[in-house]
Amino acid sequence: MAVAVENKLSAADYFSAKLSYEITPWTLNLKLPEGKHVVLDVRDREKWELERVPGSLNIPLKDLSARLGELPKDKTIVPYCSNMICGLAVRAALQLAEKGYSVQMMFGGLEAWKKNHPVEGKK
Repeated sequence: MAVAVENKLSAADYFSAKLSYEITPWTLNLKLPEGKHVVLDVRDREKWELERVPGSLNIPLKDLSARLGELPKDKTIVPYCSNMICGLAVRAALQLAEKGYSVQMMFGGLEAWKKNHPVEGKK
């Protein structure tokens, strides 16, 4: 049985907002030297240790609520997870936004980052 959902945003408003809250790996890499972004890996610690965006912090999603104090409020937090279909980064972005953080989610996750940028870790 289908449930009707009332649209609260027009398609144009939705996609405009979506674009302003996402950042591509390419753009993020260009902006990192400015020091205004904190890259946050929300995957489990074991995955982060294997490979990660260089300089990223690791706070697994399950620990995020308890560790919010480790994140600066004066910078844009950029959560990411494994790939485009991983939902961890979206949930982290929502939690952070609800707590007043400036957030931009990295489009495509680590998989997209690795296409053009180096990673660090044990792998």
